Amino acid sequence: GDNAWATASGDNTPSFFAYLSASWAITSEEVHVEIPFDTEVFDSDSCYNTSTYRFTPTTAGKYLVYSNVTIMAATQETLYRAMVQIRKNGGEQSISNVDHRGYAFFGATIPATWVVDMNGSSDYLSMYAFYDTASGEASVIRSTQGYSGWGAFKIGNT
Repeated sequence: GDNAWATASGDNTPSFFAYLSASWAITSEEVHVEIPFDTEVFDSDSCYNTSTYRFTPTTAGKYLVYSNVTIMAATQETLYRAMVQIRKNGGEQSISNVDHRGYAFFGATIPATWVVDMNGSSDYLSMYAFYDTASGEASVIRSTQGYSGWGAFKIGNT
């Protein structure tokens, strides 16, 4: 489809948006694992790395980080908890959580948004996922940019 963001430029750069090229199985239950967002929709200043899945902007400032991540259990009515984290330099900045330990469900789409100060040289951002199921079934973050993706753009100076 047509994506207006594909040519992002201007005052809100560096900016990027990336998503998964295929569904991805989270191999460890109850452990936060880095999400391998490996496909760029746009990357205004070549600051997103599709091999390390990290955004390292080359301009200091405040950045708005946003994501939408869908986590699905392998079996219906077995997913208790699902979480996503925005991390800066490997440390938690923001966590979004769905907790249904009273009754299990099949999947959840979890949005996350945060504002982060970046130094324009070594600071990097990454996204992590977590799941907990009734009987240890593997959870999957579903593919296509409509289900799971993340991005960031500069919104002002530090």
